[in-house]
Amino acid sequence: MLFLLFFFIDFFCFALAKQWLVSSLLVHLFSVTFECCEHKELSVQWWFSLIFFLLQDCFLHGRFGLALLYLLPLFTFALIIKKMIRGSGELAVPALAVLALLADQFLVKKLILSQNVSLLMIFAKISATLLVTYLILLGMWGNRSVRALLARERKVWTPNKRGASREHGFK
Repeated sequence: MLFLLFFFIDFFCFALAKQWLVSSLLVHLFSVTFECCEHKELSVQWWFSLIFFLLQDCFLHGRFGLALLYLLPLFTFALIIKKMIRGSGELAVPALAVLALLADQFLVKKLILSQNVSLLMIFAKISATLLVTYLILLGMWGNRSVRALLARERKVWTPNKRGASREHGFK
């Protein structure tokens, strides 16, 4: 039911700012994509997140399913990245969210709907989305996402004193 919270957060921010600045449901959708075990076993939460994002996009553009033009290639790209890095996607989720926002602005709004696109508004949306992305990832994955970005600890095996002395012939 986390997708409903993000759905209402997006609408609340839309009601306050009179602009669509925050896209937390999109970020949640990409983070759930990286959490699923395999692409054949997509969770129910992923499907509901996708449906609510398409509903949100329908409210924004007036056409249901228009976001699938850029979401389907990004999801296949996300599954390929997931197989390559075999990680939780600390850097892939924000990058995919930014690519989705750029595709939404330039592909859907500029080319298909013939609306004017403001570069300042694109920068504000990307900034807000990156901030929300790191807050969501910090909430979903805990401090692991921040710690993994800063430094990876190297674990070295050291034998105990008793085992080391017997192996080397010391008494």
